[in-house]
Amino acid sequence: MKVLVTTYNAAAKVPVKEEDLLPLLALNHDPDVVSMGFEEIGDWDAWEDEVDRLLEKHGYYRLKLETMWTIQIVVFAKKKHLPYIHYIESCETPTGLKGVCANKGATTVRFRLYGKTVAIVNSHLAAHKEELAARNRDYWSIMREQEFKDSATPILSDHDFL
Repeated sequence: MKVLVTTYNAAAKVPVKEEDLLPLLALNHDPDVVSMGFEEIGDWDAWEDEVDRLLEKHGYYRLKLETMWTIQIVVFAKKKHLPYIHYIESCETPTGLKGVCANKGATTVRFRLYGKTVAIVNSHLAAHKEELAARNRDYWSIMREQEFKDSATPILSDHDFL
């Protein structure tokens, strides 16, 4: 099972062209599951449409999308795996200004795949070396605050693959 996890800071720009996204997606490695995380996304709908179009063209189906202000995660899987994917959930944790502003934080998609639990987290945390303590604090907030309905994996650290 190959899972491709990628992230892209869109810097509030409109979607790039397909030929620009393809190397980022590494579809030539034939992943079974593809996760795209975006930070500083501007036009959500335009990005969503472009990524959906591109991945559907290559035989992937969207499992879930979670958007928190300018942070987004979307997860796709090949059709042959869809009958074996269950308990799909998503959540978000804002960690920006005073721990509530959604300009920083994390969006997560979790699911069961062939009986194994998988959580994919896309985070956008404070930049630069001097913000290390803030990033560490936000990391632990995300780990502590994200909760799921699946009783076997109610928190991130309970998942088989994170």
